[in-house]
Parts: sequence; structure tokens; C-alpha cells
Amino acid sequence: MSRPLQKTKAPRPAKPKGPFLSPALVDQEPIRRKAHRDYEKKHRELARLEKKISEFESRDESAYRSFLHKELGSLITALREVEITLNEKLELLEQIEGLIQVRGYPPGKAYEQALHWRDHPEDVEPEPGDASEPKNPWEEDANPFEGLSEMEREAIKKIYESMKDAFEKTYGVPPRDFDEMEDDLKNPWGSQKSSQKAPDKNLRELYRSIVRLLHPDRAGEQSPFQKELWHKTQEAYQQGNRTALEVILARCEAGEAGVMAITRVSLVLEITRQVVGQIKQLNAKIRSLKRNPAWEFGLKSPSDLDRVRREAKHEFSTLLQHNKRELSQIEAELKRYEAAHKKWKLAPDPKPVPPKKSKTSAKVKKSDPHQTHLHF
Repeated sequence: MSRPLQKTKAPRPAKPKGPFLSPALVDQEPIRRKAHRDYEKKHRELARLEKKISEFESRDESAYRSFLHKELGSLITALREVEITLNEKLELLEQIEGLIQVRGYPPGKAYEQALHWRDHPEDVEPEPGDASEPKNPWEEDANPFEGLSEMEREAIKKIYESMKDAFEKTYGVPPRDFDEMEDDLKNPWGSQKSSQKAPDKNLRELYRSIVRLLHPDRAGEQSPFQKELWHKTQEAYQQGNRTALEVILARCEAGEAGVMAITRVSLVLEITRQVVGQIKQLNAKIRSLKRNPAWEFGLKSPSDLDRVRREAKHEFSTLLQHNKRELSQIEAELKRYEAAHKKWKLAPDPKPVPPKKSKTSAKVKKSDPHQTHLHF
């Protein structure tokens, strides 16, 4: 008798290990609206700071200068006259000392030459080391190995190799190979250019898309906004900054609608980040401008104006006294050079010294009085 067939249960599928989340659609509209609101808030703050700086440069500074000229006009005029005289005599003194130190002129001659050049600037001779002289072979873009023989090159290489150990002990790293160093000196920009990576295809495509929208030959005359984007495009492309190029392209496509027309949240956040960076820079500039007495000058009270006048008078008076002391010292130096010039002019010219006769020629003439006839 055969056994009845038993039903076999099918194996259950194994349960996946770990938690798994099913994909869900996220409505990005609230996120986008929040990103746009944050941008608008930062953009309004940036516009407010720019307006404050513009008002300071166009209104407060001019009002401050007018106030000073009205209250301290005579003191400012005296200070300006002393500064002009001081600069002229300081330039003359530096010219004299330069002729003494560089060209080896005696003080009297240097004084005379400097006065002549002051009255006749068209006769000024170029100083040693000007562009008219041969270029220093060790200057930038020059090839110090040009014109060297193989023997000279090998001598330099031996000196370089002998200094390797001392270099490594001092700086903790071995120096470069001599041949590599020589190639860099022969072509100082070659290694830098070769190390720069060529922009990838996506970067070039982004750049070309922006150029098609902004280039003056295609878009006509550029607005200030387009000019700003054009300069930022060149800078971002040179740096290989793909994110910045994406932001610029989105702003170009948005056009007059501005950032509010950009639907990509990541780009709106990046633009907001850039605006925050500009706000930090302007806040730092404003903190520096607040130390300027002209800051918000139109809002100052009469007591504040009296304090500004007293502080400016003290500052200008102190500077005037300092310039006068410096001018008296320079004039004393010039008087010493003038006295040296008078002595130099009165000094007799040195007489030429005849060459000394050698003892050998004198002995020959004494021993043979008829030697002169032998040359016929």
C-alpha cells in the first residue's frame, strides 16, 4: 500500500536585513519659497550697506572737507605750502646724496649737478640700472644659463650638488635635481603652465553657454549687471569653479526677473551664500569708516562739530610743527653741501704729474751718449 503524497510547503522569501525606506515625493515648493525669502532678506541688507557707503563717499566726505576749509582754511594753506617746500628740498637732498653714493661725485660737484638738473630737468641723465642698460641676467624671465659653456655648467652643477646635504639638514627636505632646476630657470613659466589642468568638457560647455548670452557681439551693449556677470564669468572659468559658472548661467537665464525666477534651490542657496560674503566685506569696511571723522557728518550736533574742529586743529598744528622741524634739518644739510660747493669751486685744478723716469733708461743714457744716433 503506497503512502499518500505529503504537501511540501514552499520556502518563504528571506526578509531583507536592515530598515529600508520607500521612496517618497517631496514637495520642493516650500523649500524654494524659503530659499527665495532668505535671499531677499540678505539682498536688502546688502543694498542698505551699499547705500550707506555711497552716501558717505558722495555726501559726508565733501561736507567734511568744506567744513575744514571754512574753519581752518589759513592753517590748511600754511600746511600745504610747507609740505610743497619740504618735498622739493627733500628731493634735491636725495639727488645730491645719490650722486655721491652711486656715481662717486665729490659733495661740491654733486650739489652743482643736482641744482642744474632741478633747473633743467631735460638734461637729467639715467641712473645706473635703468632700462637703457643691459638687463641683469638673474632678473625674472631671463635665462641665467644662456651663453654658458659646458665646462661652466658642470662647475655650477658640482657646486649645487655639494650643497645638497646642507640644504636637507637645514630645511628637512632634499632639494630638487639640478637638471629640473635648470629647466625651470630656462622656462620659468613652463612648469606652471604644464601643471594647470585643462578645463573639463562640462566646464567649457557652461562657459560657452554664458558667453552666448553675455558677449557684447551677441547681446549688444551690456548693462552694469551684465558687465558684472561677464567679469565674474572670466574669473570663475580661470579658477575652474563649476558651481560659480552654474550660478552665473542661472542668473543670465533669469534676466530681469532676477534670482526669484530661478527654480533650482541649490543655485538660490549658492547665490545667497555669495551675498552673505559681500555683506561681511561691507561690514568690515563700514567699521573702518566709522573711525573717520567724516562718517555721518550731516547728522552731527553743534557740540560734535566743535569737537571735530578742535581735534582737526590740533592734528594739523602738530603736523605743521613736525614738517617745519624736518624742513629746518634738510635746509641745514643743504647749507653744508652749499659750503662744500664753494670750496670745490675755489680749489685750484690739480696739476698733471709728469711720468717718472725709470732708472734703467737714465743709466743707458749716461753710459752711451751716442745711443740716440743708433736709431737712425
